[in-house]
Amino acid sequence: MKKIKKIISMVLILTIIFSVMSIGIVNANAASVVENAISWAVAIANDNSHGYSQQSRWGPDYDCSSFVITAFKNAGVDTGSATYTGNMRSQFTAHGFRWIPWSSIGGVSNLQRGDILLNEKTHTEIYLGNNQNVGAHSNRGYPQTGDQTGTEVSVSGYYYHPWDGVLRYAGPNPCICSTDYAGDYIVNTSSQPLTMRSGHGTGYSAITTIPKGTQVYVSKSDGTWAHVEWNGYSGYCSMSYLKKMENKSYNLHVWVSDTGMGSVPSDFYKGNRYYICYELIDTTTGKKANETSNIRFKATETVRNSSGTVFEYTYENSDNNWISFVCNSEDTYTGTVTITGDVNISCSVSFEAWANTAPQIKAWAWEGDESNEVSTIGVGTTVYLSYLIRDKYTQKNLNDVTTLWTTGNGYTVTVFVYSPSGALVKSATYKNKDCVWIDFKPSVIGNYKMVTKVSGNLTGTYEKSFTCEEKEHVYDSWKTTKNATCTESGTKTRTCSICGHKETQTISALGHAFGSWVTTKEATCTEKGTKMRRCFGCGKEETQTIAATGHNYGPWITMSATCTSPGTETRTCSKCKNVETKTTTAAKGHSFGSWVTTKSATCTASGTKTRTCTSCGYKETQTIAAIGHKYTTTVVAPTTSSMGYTLHKCSVCGYSYKDNYTDQLKPTNPNAPQIVVDSKTASVGGQVIINVVMKNNPGINGWAVNVSYDSSVLELVKCDNGVYSDITTSNVITKNPYHVQWYNLGDVKTNGNLFTLTFNVKQTAKEGVYPIKLTYDEDEICNQKEEKVHFDVVDGSVKVSKHMPGDINNDGKVNLRDVIRLNQYVAGWNVTVDSGSTDVNGDRKTNLRDVIRLNQYVAGWNVSIQ
Repeated sequence: MKKIKKIISMVLILTIIFSVMSIGIVNANAASVVENAISWAVAIANDNSHGYSQQSRWGPDYDCSSFVITAFKNAGVDTGSATYTGNMRSQFTAHGFRWIPWSSIGGVSNLQRGDILLNEKTHTEIYLGNNQNVGAHSNRGYPQTGDQTGTEVSVSGYYYHPWDGVLRYAGPNPCICSTDYAGDYIVNTSSQPLTMRSGHGTGYSAITTIPKGTQVYVSKSDGTWAHVEWNGYSGYCSMSYLKKMENKSYNLHVWVSDTGMGSVPSDFYKGNRYYICYELIDTTTGKKANETSNIRFKATETVRNSSGTVFEYTYENSDNNWISFVCNSEDTYTGTVTITGDVNISCSVSFEAWANTAPQIKAWAWEGDESNEVSTIGVGTTVYLSYLIRDKYTQKNLNDVTTLWTTGNGYTVTVFVYSPSGALVKSATYKNKDCVWIDFKPSVIGNYKMVTKVSGNLTGTYEKSFTCEEKEHVYDSWKTTKNATCTESGTKTRTCSICGHKETQTISALGHAFGSWVTTKEATCTEKGTKMRRCFGCGKEETQTIAATGHNYGPWITMSATCTSPGTETRTCSKCKNVETKTTTAAKGHSFGSWVTTKSATCTASGTKTRTCTSCGYKETQTIAAIGHKYTTTVVAPTTSSMGYTLHKCSVCGYSYKDNYTDQLKPTNPNAPQIVVDSKTASVGGQVIINVVMKNNPGINGWAVNVSYDSSVLELVKCDNGVYSDITTSNVITKNPYHVQWYNLGDVKTNGNLFTLTFNVKQTAKEGVYPIKLTYDEDEICNQKEEKVHFDVVDGSVKVSKHMPGDINNDGKVNLRDVIRLNQYVAGWNVTVDSGSTDVNGDRKTNLRDVIRLNQYVAGWNVSIQ
């Protein structure tokens, strides 16, 4: 037991020493990376063949973000998928950079050479030290390639943009942390704050301290140290002082205001600006989400009316905000806020916007002109009474300004007319009519009253009185006392209803009262017609001839000549539609412009070119033949760990393929310890078993290896024990490289199969040879004396072929029938075989050796076929 404790102590001491040593190496490497990035950036800034552009921004020209990203890429830094200022922070902090908020920098005195100055919305540059920056600024009004002024990409004096913070390179921080630990945690120290460090362990520098009880976010952990994000900081904290929180729930509050984040108004009017506001609340605390949670989400605000979307905007990680818009029409508006990401929730609010109006009513009397109001009316004459409901603010008819008052049941207007005695003379009711008139004839002298009553959405009553006088005799209708005929006069009499005065008039002889002419035969452009009329009184008839009308041509209409049609002039008779046509000019023919390439031809696809007639726009299209690949050939020699091959790569599009594979070299010492990976042949969609074999084992008590392969062709489905039982493997079968390890307390000299890998060949795989490489860290194969034991590695491969190895008769099976068929073929019989399946031992020959190997394989011997 004491001996074991001593060994553990030695391991801990060595771990601490190695940790301290690695920190120094990381810092030294970080400084070297920064200097390489600065050297590249300054060289580009001093080379005026590189200018500013947001179109060709990845060289030779750059914009601010592509300039900084490329500088560190050229220094060997993995910048992830960083493409612009908006995602630089998330990508760089995942690849060795530390984020420092500007509130912690404070000013230029705290900057370090190589710091990336970042405004996440607009700009970024690199700080050089001595109050100088280097960066891509703008094209200075010159969009051409290259620096036209010497200042588009340049070294300049330091200035405050303003900056959101600084990305500082600390070097790569390799770890084997798992996202299984991800989530919200509470700092659970006894009393002191928790220290956030720049790496896994107390040997790394402190970034900041986090008070006890504070909520933080853990992205991953190895169970001992966690990757922590808090208050704009990213670093590492001990898991001993972090307690995971239970799942949270959130409530989304959405409302409409007439100010940003204000209260809800009582009315909504057309032409006013309103705000769709929201708050995302942590229901467990009642606080805003970002105050208690480190969640990632997008908040999309959308305003719609009956015409569609009025306005939409998306905020990143904002737990309260608003968008504004103007109600340009009377309509129903709906504001929707949709939260997506770590939280998914949506809420909507609707309201109706109306024009702001103040209804007024007016009533008046008139006789011949509605615009001429009268206060005195005449007995027996027709009088017109009008009412008008209008908007006080615009002085327009109410219904022309808004539909508010006509919605639902609307409003009703009833007009009553009362005689001087109070009797109802006339009444009329109108629905949603803002301007109407009625007429009546007053029959007595005195004061008449008009009462206009409004009910429904609008209410009110308006009264108007009028004085009625006798301005002239008010006669009743004429009464005929002697009827007139066509040839004799008659008489008629009428009496004033007020004073009784009688008036008599002579009715003139009627004369013949012919009716309208009736056409009995229609005249045409070339033939006469006839018409007849009859007297209503005595029945006399008259007949007349209708002259032929003749053609009635319209004007000549000119049709200009086109590319394909001649020019003409035509005119048409408006009555019989006869058309006269004459040709004036011949067709012009097409006048084509130059050919224009509309789709460029590629190595494998044809293109097109088009030319257009400048007169009529007719387009003529021709095909441009594909240009074909232009290959360059490179021969790659085999090694002891990989096969050789010939690489053919197109210099135009980059397409490449390999062929002419050569066997990998045998180890120089066949008696040396070796780990050998099988090389097998398999068909597309088939399955292949790869054995990993140990030879010449001098004695070891542990080994750990990684197996890598082409995941686009092969899918690992199983790993089985070999002669070494109780192996430990990656917990995810599809992990690539796939890790396998074994250990024992004492040395073991066993040779043979370490483990067996079973792969499925994907249906999308192409024919070819795909290497299976085995690698190991030299410290991870050792003996019980903790001495490193070196093994030569012979990598294997899977040859993907459309032929199934051993399926000689091509029936989809490998059995005795194939052994018989192959034996007949080798003996010279005239039989049909699948030539791609006959070389089962892989020596590129087909002979008796292949018959024997296939027979052994079918009989169940421990042999392989290819």
